[in-house]
Order: sequence, then C-alpha cells, then structure tokens
Amino acid sequence: MMHARVRASAAALTTAALTAVAALALTGCGGGGEEDGGGPGLADVKGNWVATESGGTKSLAIGNGKVMVAEQYQFCTGDISEDDGLKLIVDDCRGGKPPTRTSGTVVDGSGRKSLTIEWADGAKETFEPAKDQIERAG
Repeated sequence: MMHARVRASAAALTTAALTAVAALALTGCGGGGEEDGGGPGLADVKGNWVATESGGTKSLAIGNGKVMVAEQYQFCTGDISEDDGLKLIVDDCRGGKPPTRTSGTVVDGSGRKSLTIEWADGAKETFEPAKDQIERAG
C-alpha cells in the first residue's frame, strides 16, 4: 500500500513539475488535425500527457514544435515535425541513461482522451491527459 502511494505521489509530482515547465516553454498554435481527414495534428495533441504502462510513469508535454519527456530521473527534449504525419524526435536528455525511445509517430489522438505513439523500435505507448492522472493520484 505504501509503495503504491509513493508511486502515485511521485507520478503526480513528476507530472506537476513537467506541466509547470511545459506551461512556460511551450506556447503557440498548431495546424492541421484529425478533422482535416489526416492523422492527428499538433493542435489535437498539444498539452501534457502521462503513461503508466510497464510499471513506470512517463510524462509527455507537447507544444509549439517541441516535445518534453520525463521518466525515472530522466528529462529529455526534442522537436516535433508535421511533415508526413506528426513525428516526435527526442534528442537531448539529462540524467540517467540514454533515452529508450528517440523517435516516434503519433498514430491516434482519440479526441484528446488518449494519445498513442508508435516508436521507431515498434513499441506503442498510450498516454492519458495529465489532468486525469493528477486527479486520480490526489
């Protein structure tokens, strides 16, 4: 029970810290979008997301051409390309080991209820809005 509470608190803290940094660093508007008939556009996925798969928590912030990823003592940043789909390129990391996933494509935005990324290594991760995760942890 205590471990679950500590993990939930750590997830909420990581998410809250990432949200604060993202709010300062990521501004602007995106174009395109699922309503245009293509895949999700930047406007569809802009914001703060959390995945709790594989026993860990990964926080993702997407903004005006930039992406930030935080997980287990590691903080990475990169760029977003809207050429030929929405692609994330994570290339600058601080703390811990090198990133396990350095590039991926957003394959589903599901109306801002979830975000699925297919990484170059074939793995898929599904993220939920960070706000939903913080409310559950609280």
